[in-house]
Amino acid sequence: MDRSEKEKLVASLHKTLKDASLVVVTQQSGLTVAEVSDLRRKMRAAGAGFKVAKNRLTRRALEGTSFQGLGNLFKGPTAIAYSHDPVAAAKVAVEFANKNEKLKVIGGGAIPRPSRGSHRGDCPSPDARTARDPPRTTADRDARHDARRRRGPGTKPFDFKPERDQIIDPR
Repeated sequence: MDRSEKEKLVASLHKTLKDASLVVVTQQSGLTVAEVSDLRRKMRAAGAGFKVAKNRLTRRALEGTSFQGLGNLFKGPTAIAYSHDPVAAAKVAVEFANKNEKLKVIGGGAIPRPSRGSHRGDCPSPDARTARDPPRTTADRDARHDARRRRGPGTKPFDFKPERDQIIDPR
């Protein structure tokens, strides 16, 4: 593989990873061609992809994406599973790894997508949150436990000593 082919591979892998919502890093050793083909077929059926690439090229493709932190996982015989759906690739990879001990899921990452109803504009401002839920401070704790502090050190809440605390009827 010459330099221009490597650059094309890195560019296409970078575009794929940039568009993905989920990346799962797997480690496979000893998988046969038939087993890898079966895994790829299952990934495609779930709307995901599975790619075996050189670790160095994959690390370069990760640069500038949301998955840049996964670069340290690429040691040894690795491959990536990716999907636009935030669970499809992980589900297929874990199911396949449970059935076949030659494949191990070693890590991954997902881009959190906001739900349709929640927007940052719906969240209260920091001042409004502070007014609604005042922060708990040491002074708040002291106020809650003021009665305990008044008793003094070494006393228990309900010490009762009959000989000292007894009320004597004066009649």
